[in-house]
Order: sequence, then structure tokens, then C-alpha cells
Amino acid sequence: MVFDIADFQRRYNIPYFIDPHVHMRDEEWSNKAEMIDVYTKGAEVGIGLFFDMPNLFNPVITRERVKDRIRRADEQNIAEFYKLYVGLTADVDQIRKAVALTNDDEFGHHVIGLKLFAGESTGDLAVIDEDEQLKIYQMLAAEDYRGVVAVHCEKQEFIDGYKFNFDNPWTSWADARPGKAEYESVKDQIRFAKESEFKGTLHILHVSYADTIGLIREELKDEKLNITFELTPHHLLYSTENMRENLSWEGAMSLKCNPSIKDEENRKDLWDFLMNLPNDDLYKRVCIGTDYAPHGSDKLKPPYPSGVADYSMYGTLIDNAIADGLDESVFADLMYHNIVDIYGLNS
Repeated sequence: MVFDIADFQRRYNIPYFIDPHVHMRDEEWSNKAEMIDVYTKGAEVGIGLFFDMPNLFNPVITRERVKDRIRRADEQNIAEFYKLYVGLTADVDQIRKAVALTNDDEFGHHVIGLKLFAGESTGDLAVIDEDEQLKIYQMLAAEDYRGVVAVHCEKQEFIDGYKFNFDNPWTSWADARPGKAEYESVKDQIRFAKESEFKGTLHILHVSYADTIGLIREELKDEKLNITFELTPHHLLYSTENMRENLSWEGAMSLKCNPSIKDEENRKDLWDFLMNLPNDDLYKRVCIGTDYAPHGSDKLKPPYPSGVADYSMYGTLIDNAIADGLDESVFADLMYHNIVDIYGLNS
């Protein structure tokens, strides 16, 4: 970073940055990373609170698994910096128990929200069937869940992994996972949530396709649903074109992620949205999350797993945006205040 992180956080009266989207791995995937590894990397760029995702080899979908993750965080001396999501499945009883975990007397303060994979990604938590997706929102409404359900949105029928060519990581992954997959899935989730009269917050993770923002803007007009969303540094900074121009095979493969990095026109549209955000009605609905997803040495080996793990982009994003004229105070909101508000951390 060009500016001093500690000075920035002091001037804007924030104790740290919050990363609301990390994959801390550990356990069977400790070869990819351990919790303390992710914490250490994040702390170097001023992150002091991490929200951990549930899509592990042994997914976090039960009370026992939540308890185990918190115990591991405590053993690595990071429990005070650690919160986690509980994954959702199509099982009615599991959904009911997941909601209960958000208010658990023993460790509910560590559970930040619920996570739905409305499309395949790392792990086996995807709920592909649309009837089952609708059932999840109906159950959340029936249980009067008022918290955050964070959703990975990519509609399976528009994903074609066979289009990925490992000789061409610069553009072929974008062909395999196009923007339409995200857009149509977001449309589905909003429709299901509204039909179910879901009273919580629908939080769309890692928006990678600029048209998705227009869809969210339009769907907010009827005021029937609280929708928020997340932008990531890698989707704001990279495109298929600038990867082709500037990155080696290894560099491009390190940016293979779900959802994919898309073309330069799309990246510019996302960037323009960020630059104009202070004057946008969506301002308080947006946050920055890294989707930090380490794979260690597995990243550059078949089957070339998806996930970006580079906290240096955090500083690059801030530096580039300030250089383009964005007031630095915006990042105090996108990386702290808005996250506090979206997740109800003040309550």
C-alpha cells in the first residue's frame, strides 16, 4: 500500500478491516492452509476479523462442526478474530438446526450467517435443484430467520466445465463460467426469496458480472427484499484481456476462480460502479470481500482447483482507486462500516 494502514484505520476510527469472505481450510485440507496462515496473511494488510466459509472436505453444517471449527480457531489463538457461516442443504431438519445455531447460547456470537451454494464450487455443498432452493427460502421464512443468507450464485445449466482448456487459463475459464450463469442465478434467488416472503438479508457474494448490479438495483425498487452484495479485488482489478497481456500461465492459473474473471469491458463497468459509488443509492448495500481461497501447491496441478489467495490485491485495489480519484474514506465503509451494518454486528 502507498499509505500507512494503521494510520488510515486510526484516522477513520476503525479498529481493523473486516474480510467477510475467507476460506480458512485446515483439517483435511491443512496442506492448502491452516487457519493461522490465513489470519497471518490477512493481518499483514490490516484485517482483524475474518468470516470463514463452510465448504470444507467435511462441511460445516452441524452444531458439532461449528463447535469444532471454533475450537480449532481457539487452539491457534485467533478465536477473537474469527466468525463463520453455517452451510445450508436441502434437508429441512438441517435448515432448522442451522437457523438455531445463529442464536446458540454457547457460540452463536461466532456464527455470522448462513451460506447457500446455488451452483457447484469447491466442496460438496451445492444445491442445484431450483425446487430445493425455493424450499430453503421457505424454511428460512417459516423459521423467521432475520439474519444474512450469503449466496454463491451461478446457475448450473449455464456452466460448462468442458470449455476450460488448461493450455489457455487466460480466457477459457470465463467461457466455462459466463456472466449469464451468475445473472440468472441471482434472478432466481431474488424470486425465491420474494415468493417465500423471506425477512432476512439476501447477500450476493463475489459479484463478477456488471449486469448483475443493474438487476439488483431494479429488484430493490419494490422494497420487498433486503438485498446486499459483495465485490472482490480480483474481479475489479483483472480481466481476460489484461491477464493475457500481463500474466504467465502460472499467473493466469492462480486467478482461476468461481465465478470467473470476465472481459475488460465488464471489468471497466465494475470499476466505474466502484468509482461512482459515493453518489449511488446502493452505497450502503455494498462491501468488499476477498474470497481468499488457498490451495497451496495443488493450485497448479490437475484438476487446477479454483480460488484466489493473494491479499496484496487489497492494497492494490485501494491504491488504484485513490489514484483514479476515489476518496479513501469509501474504503472505511466498504471494508468495515458497511459490513458491520449488513451483518448486524452492532446489535
